[in-house]
Amino acid sequence: MFAGIIAANALTYVYYALVGRVLGVAGYGVVSALFSATLLIATAPATVAATVVTRIAAGLYAAKDHQKLRRLGDLVSAASAGLGIAAFLAVTVAEPAIASYLHLASIAPVLAAGAVLALAFALPLQRSVLQGTQHFSIYATSMIVETALKAATGPLLALRFGVTGALAGLAIGSAVSAIYNALILRRLYSGRPARLRFDLRRMFVSSAGTGSAVLAINALLFYDVIIVRHAFDPISAGLYGATALVGRALYTVVSFIPTIVLPKAAARAAAGAAGPRSLLAPALTAAAAIIAGALVVTAAAPGTLVAIIAGRAFATAGPYVLPYVLALSFLALANIVAMYQIGLARLSFVVPLCTAAASEIATITIWHPTIPAVITVLVCGHCAAFLTTLFRIPLFTAPSSAESGAPLPSAQKKPLCGDTVQNQNRPAPVA
Repeated sequence: MFAGIIAANALTYVYYALVGRVLGVAGYGVVSALFSATLLIATAPATVAATVVTRIAAGLYAAKDHQKLRRLGDLVSAASAGLGIAAFLAVTVAEPAIASYLHLASIAPVLAAGAVLALAFALPLQRSVLQGTQHFSIYATSMIVETALKAATGPLLALRFGVTGALAGLAIGSAVSAIYNALILRRLYSGRPARLRFDLRRMFVSSAGTGSAVLAINALLFYDVIIVRHAFDPISAGLYGATALVGRALYTVVSFIPTIVLPKAAARAAAGAAGPRSLLAPALTAAAAIIAGALVVTAAAPGTLVAIIAGRAFATAGPYVLPYVLALSFLALANIVAMYQIGLARLSFVVPLCTAAASEIATITIWHPTIPAVITVLVCGHCAAFLTTLFRIPLFTAPSSAESGAPLPSAQKKPLCGDTVQNQNRPAPVA
């Protein structure tokens, strides 16, 4: 999984490096703002749904119920297609307002971003089934297919169609990856699908807490680029977008850790197995090692780093890079702890996390005199978000029954799926 994310991340930065050189600073700022907007809109609901699907898939995987996994894959593919179509239609309706807010002379880039948005709903949902069933190599391959096509088509189309072509390349990569995911899911679980019912009330309660946490983290990851694009001049916005690109590189590299932690914690808890707590310490240790290395490299040559990724025209963003990477380091750690807690169905951290996120966003929305001031607020706010995810964490309290290996209470054994497993030796997924 780590190797796959590194490869996908490298290909993503090939795309940005070439697009930055083709479009220049101002054009790159438009691409960065529109792409951040699509991710901000799509990532929240898609990741919420994907997190729930991952936990359901992890429970079915622990029960070895391949027929229901086949049915889950079919439902996910159909739902993601419907959500994507609805998202694209919504963008076409709102395109004049979006173009006006971002000071765009044409609506064509907005339509291209709408296609990216539509596909941004499909990919997380499809990959959540692969994640829940711990097919991490296939998950990574899906990411490589997507990013390789983006790196190949985006810059070429940008040469002919500018910003619109760069965004169209993103859509092409996502579309091919979505088709690949659908075919793979059918091949993995090719048997006759079994009936799959859901406990909608319990799913709604679980999704509300999970969704709030995911929304808070993903909002913190993307919102700042949009505000800077609106509030600052095009050159400053372009430099800030390149800075954010470097910070997100670290976040993306570290993201392989929560990708693994969530399904493993959920599956172990579903099986009543010992050891979910043992996942957190090595996860945070690995993340800390990666972050420490990234901070050393960033501190040594920030201007060179951003110039390599986005082009020499962006080298003046160097002073912003180290503090921004530090801010994203705290957010990456917060994501790891949050996914661990969600995997164990412990949601007491959600309210403090959402409070910290809302406070940070409100502060930058109201007060953004300079780029350094914005980044300073990011560092403080993201650090506060990380600390809130540690609220009542099992590492510092008495272990739960799922962590100690003791039998789970009957209430915890009740699955999100309404159908129970006939083989009594098979555990049901936890809520």
